[in-house]
Amino acid sequence: MALWWVVALAWAGAPEDAVVAAFSPRHAAPACEAVAAGFAPAERLAAFVAVAEGVEVPPWVPLAAAGCVAEQGEDPLARAAVERWITGSDTSGLAYAALGRLDALPPDVAAPIASLAVTRAETDPRFATYALPTLARSRHEAVRTAARP
Repeated sequence: MALWWVVALAWAGAPEDAVVAAFSPRHAAPACEAVAAGFAPAERLAAFVAVAEGVEVPPWVPLAAAGCVAEQGEDPLARAAVERWITGSDTSGLAYAALGRLDALPPDVAAPIASLAVTRAETDPRFATYALPTLARSRHEAVRTAARP
């Protein structure tokens, strides 16, 4: 339990500290907007990406941060991060968190991300086990279509 405090206190930047502290309680995570409310606009997305890619414990913290990044998928930095997670072989957890938030994006932004996930699923059966059902449940027709065989 004390280990996550060590990680939070050792983190260099204040926005990242705030993200880690906000998402550390396992079942009481606030909305992304509430976490980022006090950040300068340029710091918001960078803080979420840094936590998603740099924090390991507690394990739900980077997943929550990844979801916040995915919700901003219209931003080029967010989209690049989500695409990196979906195509990376060692970032499946971040990819799953991002795929779970595709419905927060406009269909024209979500569909190409879904297509990347389908491409990875063709060669990664373990990834496909979670990714394809998630895509098939999307409220966006274009995302559901991408997930069909």
